Amino acid sequence: MTSLRRHARAWLGLHIARPRVPRHVFPTGIELPARPVYEVVTRSYNLLGALLGVVLLSPVMAAIALAVKLTSPGPALYRGERVGRGEKTFHIFKFRTMAVGSEQRIGKRLVRQDEDHYTPIGRFLRKYRLDELAQLLNVLRGDMNLVGPRPMRPVFLAEHKASIPGYSRRFLVRPGITGQAQVRGGYYTRPRHKLFYDLLYIAHRSVLLDLKLIVLTFVRVMTRIFTTVVVLAWLLLMALVLPASWRDAFLVDVGGAGINLIYLVPTLFVIAKVMRQEATGRIYALKTPVDRALLGFILVTALIIPLSRFPLAATRGLVWYVCNGVVIFYLVLNGRLVTDRRGTFVATLVGMVALMSLGAIGELLLAMHDGAPFTRAAGSLGSPLLLAPVVVVTLPLAIGRIQQSTEVAWRLFYGVAALVLLAAAALTLSRSGILAMALALAVFFWPASRRRAVVALLAAAAIIAGLGLAGDERMSPSRAVTDLQAMASRQTDRLALLTPKRMLVGVGARAMPNHLIGSGRDLGRQLENTPAMENAWLTLFVDQGPLGLLFFAAFLGGALLFMLRSTRVIENVVAASDLRAVAAGVAGFAVLMCFSDALYSFPVMLVLWSMLGLGVGTALTHRPGPRAVYRIVHFRHHL
Repeated sequence: MTSLRRHARAWLGLHIARPRVPRHVFPTGIELPARPVYEVVTRSYNLLGALLGVVLLSPVMAAIALAVKLTSPGPALYRGERVGRGEKTFHIFKFRTMAVGSEQRIGKRLVRQDEDHYTPIGRFLRKYRLDELAQLLNVLRGDMNLVGPRPMRPVFLAEHKASIPGYSRRFLVRPGITGQAQVRGGYYTRPRHKLFYDLLYIAHRSVLLDLKLIVLTFVRVMTRIFTTVVVLAWLLLMALVLPASWRDAFLVDVGGAGINLIYLVPTLFVIAKVMRQEATGRIYALKTPVDRALLGFILVTALIIPLSRFPLAATRGLVWYVCNGVVIFYLVLNGRLVTDRRGTFVATLVGMVALMSLGAIGELLLAMHDGAPFTRAAGSLGSPLLLAPVVVVTLPLAIGRIQQSTEVAWRLFYGVAALVLLAAAALTLSRSGILAMALALAVFFWPASRRRAVVALLAAAAIIAGLGLAGDERMSPSRAVTDLQAMASRQTDRLALLTPKRMLVGVGARAMPNHLIGSGRDLGRQLENTPAMENAWLTLFVDQGPLGLLFFAAFLGGALLFMLRSTRVIENVVAASDLRAVAAGVAGFAVLMCFSDALYSFPVMLVLWSMLGLGVGTALTHRPGPRAVYRIVHFRHHL
């Protein structure tokens, strides 16, 4: 019996090991001890939880009831017979999801998703389990608990008792709104498998297990509502379109260090998805050719922390790269964004960047209308040198979609977006931005049309010449050389404050401003308004040392080469076009890293790592041949 308990604990997720169990042992071999104290305690918190749920969710329940009444004839609530504790029947409440009389027509089987029994909103209510909210009334009446085996239709009772040994044992406790079988399995899980889960729950039922199953159910529903596209769209809206003051509203002080909760959203979402997948017993992650380089970069970043003069800042820098870079990268490439939702994600990404660019152009025109002198477009990012990389990395994607879209509406959408992005790139008056834009477009066009690639380069030269003729002295070659010399001089002054040992080891991720201010008092005021190094590659060298810079360059370069090589073997034309566009945008971004500390900006990080995840994920999922995966959690049912 000790061995049986160990197997049961393993199936409950308390151990990763999943031993093979003889078919004759489960489910009849599971002991179901009586727990009178638990019965009293659980009834108390079930009543309290149901009452609290009815009070808090009453507006939602009223809205659902009204929607059901308005979209189909019949009552808002469905009342059907179900078998509960002691095999006694009771009437269950649900918000109606099917036409009146459908249950009699369906008979002794489960309804399929493709049938026409559902009301106009029935599938939606079932997908997000909103129809189950009415069962809080059954909990208040004492027919059900929040957690337990699901109540069954009486039409199935005799058949299951005759064909499945020990089936009547699941009726020893009250049925529940959710349960082990619903979290570990699903609606179409075989009855014998559901019985296995139900009996394991009954054998190990406790307040802690009930709470765990309620949380997992909530996570499962929330990750259906808040999909990866929705979460990333919200982040892009907060980061790119809305003013910075909106992001500052999420800033909290933790131990004297300011942490913006927005930065943690991708990580929390991944944790929720992992919890949901762990309930099914299968968690996979795609292997990529750049995993080792990225892991090396993170390990070097972590190892520098104890060697840094500012370990707290270095720790926050590590969290910055993990939460705002690595997590977003793997979240995108392992999601459905790169398969059946790639079009939605591309439209969201291009649309958000275009909307931000339109806002930057609007601010510029409004200021000129009020009599202010002409300035460079910066938008919500606050700097033209940060606006340019975001625009350049997404522009080829918009142009590629113009070529591949078959619907007029989508061509119009991407055409307008591309024009806005081109205008924003020009109005940044960034020489490097215009040249990087031309380079990105040349990389995109070169495999299919070398003429277009040459035209893109000539157009950039024409824009720079035109701005010079319009009176912008910055566009003259002599001024460009002077500005480069001034920037190099500032960078040399900052590097002079670092000892050879510190340059070899690194000061710590994102700890460079602290280190430079602490080392040179005269530079304190300059660093408040001027980027510390004005070169992301040099920033990586100072922050993480030459080894960290090498790993990051290997990661970015490896991802770029992998995407470019994959475009030659992918048969899906749209996927190949998207992949070439992402690679071209990343190439332009890598150039612009020479002129700004782009990796110190959350909006820029969000766009860059999302694009990298989109590109690498598209390459992995559309290349011919099998895909290699990491099996993080994996077991098979042996029932």
